[in-house]
Amino acid sequence: MKKTRVVHLLIALLLALSLLPAAAPAQAQAAPAVPEGEYVPGELVIGFDTSVKVVMSQATALAGSVDAQVVKVFDQTAVISFDPEADVTAVAARLAGQPGVRFVEPNYVRRLPEQLLTSAEPFQLKEVDRKLPNKQKLTVDQLLSMRTVKRTGGKVQVIPTYPNDEFESWGNAWIGHDIIWPEKKLSPMVCVIDTGVDINHPDLKGRVVNGYDFVNDDKIADDHYGHGTHVAGTIAAKVNNGMGPAGISNGKVLAVKVLSDQGWGTSADIAAGIRYCANNKAVKVLNLSLGGSEGSAVEYDALHLAVNQGKFVAMAAGNGSTSEMHYPAAFASPLSVPPVGSVDDGAANTIHEGMVSVGAIASEETWVDMDGNGIDDDGEYFEGCAAYFSNYGAWVEIVAPGEDIFSTIPVSYPSVIGQYSLGSDSEYLSGTSMATPHVAAAAARVWSLDKALTNADVEGILMDSGRPVILAVDPNVIDPTVGSSDSGYLGEMPFCWPFADVPFTAAEDMENAVELDLAAAMGRGALTVFPYDAVTGLPLAGAQIAAVDAVTNKVVDTAAVSTPFYEFPAVDLINLPVGPYNARVKAKGYTAGLQTAAEGLFASAGVFESNSADHFLVVPPAGDFQVVSQWDWWNYFDELDSYLWLPEATPFIVGPEKYGALYPNNPTSEVGAMWEFPFARYQRFDEEDYQTWEVLSIKRAGAKVKLAGDYQVLFTDNGDGSLLNQWIKVTAWFNGKVIGGVTRDFTADACDPLLTEAWWHAGTVNGKTFTAVDACGTNAIWPYVIP
Repeated sequence: MKKTRVVHLLIALLLALSLLPAAAPAQAQAAPAVPEGEYVPGELVIGFDTSVKVVMSQATALAGSVDAQVVKVFDQTAVISFDPEADVTAVAARLAGQPGVRFVEPNYVRRLPEQLLTSAEPFQLKEVDRKLPNKQKLTVDQLLSMRTVKRTGGKVQVIPTYPNDEFESWGNAWIGHDIIWPEKKLSPMVCVIDTGVDINHPDLKGRVVNGYDFVNDDKIADDHYGHGTHVAGTIAAKVNNGMGPAGISNGKVLAVKVLSDQGWGTSADIAAGIRYCANNKAVKVLNLSLGGSEGSAVEYDALHLAVNQGKFVAMAAGNGSTSEMHYPAAFASPLSVPPVGSVDDGAANTIHEGMVSVGAIASEETWVDMDGNGIDDDGEYFEGCAAYFSNYGAWVEIVAPGEDIFSTIPVSYPSVIGQYSLGSDSEYLSGTSMATPHVAAAAARVWSLDKALTNADVEGILMDSGRPVILAVDPNVIDPTVGSSDSGYLGEMPFCWPFADVPFTAAEDMENAVELDLAAAMGRGALTVFPYDAVTGLPLAGAQIAAVDAVTNKVVDTAAVSTPFYEFPAVDLINLPVGPYNARVKAKGYTAGLQTAAEGLFASAGVFESNSADHFLVVPPAGDFQVVSQWDWWNYFDELDSYLWLPEATPFIVGPEKYGALYPNNPTSEVGAMWEFPFARYQRFDEEDYQTWEVLSIKRAGAKVKLAGDYQVLFTDNGDGSLLNQWIKVTAWFNGKVIGGVTRDFTADACDPLLTEAWWHAGTVNGKTFTAVDACGTNAIWPYVIP
C-alpha cells in the first residue's frame, strides 16, 4: 500500500490563494511570487568579518560598485538587490575578496518541507498497549475514564488521570507525554521560526508571544499560511480544555515569522530570525520546520551563534523521501561540511552538538518485505517506521511522530491551510515539520528538570534515552537514495529504517538514529495496576491506590478505581521518577487505612509497567485472619491449592467436619485439622478471567468459634510440583491490615517436581502474627497425612 491519500499544499497553493477573502491583510496580498529556483534572482547575501565596524557603510559602497542597493542589514550581514536578470554568480565573483568580505552567496529560497494535508480519513488513536495478561490494549475511552486523587489545600479531589485532549494526537502517547504531562516544573520558551503564529487562537492565547516578522519588518508575526500555528500547537497548546491537542511543553512559544504567507522565505530572513532567537535570554530551544537543498553560510553562522549562546535547535529533515542532505537540518550532523565563507570554513563542523535533525515516523504499522518474496510474511510488519515522505540517512539523528498530527490552525484570520478545514480550529497535517516540534518541546521539558544543563547535555539525554529505530530493508530496492520513490520494493515501504545492508550503504545507514522517548528523557515511568476484591473477583470499587517511593516512603501519585469497569479494572500511576515503588491500597470495608498490597514494583524510564502478576492488587474484605495467595498469571491455566493446617487440633477434621468419609479406616485420626474449601477457601480459578489467586480464612462467615493455635499455611499443585517453583506471593491480613507475607520466586530452593505430592510450607500464623517459613517437603513430612 503505497500511500496516496494526501494533498501537497505547495501544489494546491494557487487554488488556496484564489479562495482567500478580499479582506485579507495587505501583507498577504503584497507578497512576491514564489521563486522557481533555489535562490532569489537579483539578490546576494554578504557576510563581513569583524574588522568591518559600520556594516551599512561598507555594504552601501559594495552595492554601488555593482549597481545594487542595500535592502537589509543585520549583525555582520547585508542583503543587496540588483537587476533580476543579472548573472548572480558573476556579480558575486566581483564582490568576493573585497576588504572585509567573508562570504558572498545567493539569497537561498527556503520552503516548508512540502507538508502534507490529509485529504482522506486520518489516523486517530483508539487504543494503547499496556502489555496486559491477554495482550489486550486499553482503549482511549478506558484511559479517559481513569481517575487520580489530588490533595490541594487540605481538600481531596478525584479528577481524570488524563486531560480530555491528551489522545487527540497520537504522537503524545507515542513519545510518553501521557506519562509526564502532570509535571509542574515550567519549561523554558521555544522559539518557532516559521510562518508566524495565530497568538489569539483560543488554544494558544496566553501561551504564545509575538516576536518579530522578518518578512514584513514589523512586530506582529501573524500566520496567514497556518504552518507555524500548527507547529506551535504541538509544542504549547493548552491542556484539558477540550479543544485540539494537548501541547507537549508547559512553557511558552515565541513566534518569529521568516516565511511568507505563501510558505517560502530566504536564507537571510531565516538567519535573522535565528539570531533574534539566539539573543533572547528567555529562549532555550529553537524549532526550524523548513529548509532547502543548499547549505548556506549565513544560516550556518546564525546557528553558530545560537549554539554558542547555549540554545538547543531542532530542525526538520525534509519530506523528499531521499537520503540527500536537507539544510539547515544537515548541519546538526558532524557528517555535514561547513559552507564556504562560514565561521568554520575549511574546518570540521563545530556546531552539531546541541542541534538535531528530525525524521518522521508513520502513524500506522508498515509492511517491509524483508525476504523480497512479495508476500507479507509473519514478522514483516513494524510500528515506528519512516513515514513514506520522510528524508533519511546517516545524517538524520532522531525521529518522531510526523504523520497525521492533529494540531491548531489559525482562526483569527484566513489562512491557506484553513481553506481545507471547514471552519475547524485544528487540522491533521503530515511532515517532518510536524515531527520536529515533538523534539523541540521534549528538549524544553528536559531542561525544566535541570536548568544547569547545556544544549549538548540536552541533545545527549534525548539521544541516550531514545529507543533504537527498527532496521529492516527490502532487498529488491534498486536505488537506495530515493526512498519510497524507488520502483523495486514489493512491500509498503523499501525499509522501516535503512541500514548498511545491500543495496543500502553507509550514507543511508540509520543504525545510530533513535526514536524520541520524552518520558525516558525525563527519567519518568508509570505503573498500571489492577485492584480486585479477592473473594468476588470483581473490581475493587471506590479503592484508592498510592504509588509510594520504596526508598523515601513518600506518596508520589494516587489513583482511584472508577466506573465504568472494563475487563481489567486498570488504574495508571504516572509521572513516577524511575525506581522501586510499593503499591498501597485504601478501600472502605476492606482495609484499615493504606495497606501495602504489592512491594518492589519498578517504574522503568518511558514505560507503563504492567506485565507482572504483582500488578494485580488482590484485597480481601476486612475480617479475622485471612491469607491471599497469588501466582503468576502466565500460569492462569493451572491451579494452586492452598490450605491452613492446625496440628494441635483433635480429632483430625477438614473444616468443621470429620474426614472419616474419605478415610473410613481411620475416621478419628488425631493428627490435626485441615481447613479448605468450601468451609474457608475462596478460589478464583477461571481460564477466561486470568484471576490466579485464592483466599483462605480461619473463620468463615457466620462461624462463632475458631480454634486457637499455630496455623500452618500450605500449598500444593495437585500432584505436580512445577507450579511451586514459579512466582507465588502470600499476603496475610488481620482485620484489614497486612500483618506479613512471603514471596516465592525462581531463585528459591526448588520443590522437587517429580514427587507425586510436593508441598510448600509458606509460613505460620498465630493470632495477629505471620511468620514466614518458605520450605519445601513431601507428604512424609506432614503429620496430617493419613496412611
